[in-house]
Amino acid sequence: MRVKRGYVLRRKHNRVLKLAKGFRGSRHRLFKTANEAVLHSLHYAYVGRRDRKNDFRKLWISRISAAAKANGISYSQLIHGFNLANIKLNRKMLSEIAISDPAQFTLIVEQAKKALGENVKAYNTEYSAAKITMSNPSAAVAPTKAEAVAALNAKKAAASNK
Repeated sequence: MRVKRGYVLRRKHNRVLKLAKGFRGSRHRLFKTANEAVLHSLHYAYVGRRDRKNDFRKLWISRISAAAKANGISYSQLIHGFNLANIKLNRKMLSEIAISDPAQFTLIVEQAKKALGENVKAYNTEYSAAKITMSNPSAAVAPTKAEAVAALNAKKAAASNK
């Protein structure tokens, strides 16, 4: 006896064509091209969901890094200090704290600095402030690059005289 598929194939085609709604040209009309387009789009959506996680992590790290530099420490040293101090805050929460409550973030950074002890290298905040204002002239007036470098040299000279 011959097997008749009936409505099965039509339902499959309609399901694919429904997913292809809004595509241009034959990609939303013809099953074969629509099926290819839908398969590609579903793959891109799958990859995009994973890429979004990486994008947010990059955003959080850049926010934490900017806040850490404002507190006189580099991002890598800050994370190392957190590990030594056994502070278990994820990057999402750290970036939220850095944005919404800078005073609290400063207290957390101080704990990381204590854990690092004498190994902490002071981040050059004067030079970075000059760099930021050079890239954004509308920002508050900060020392020029030459002034910042001169101030650093004076600090180094004073430290070596002690």
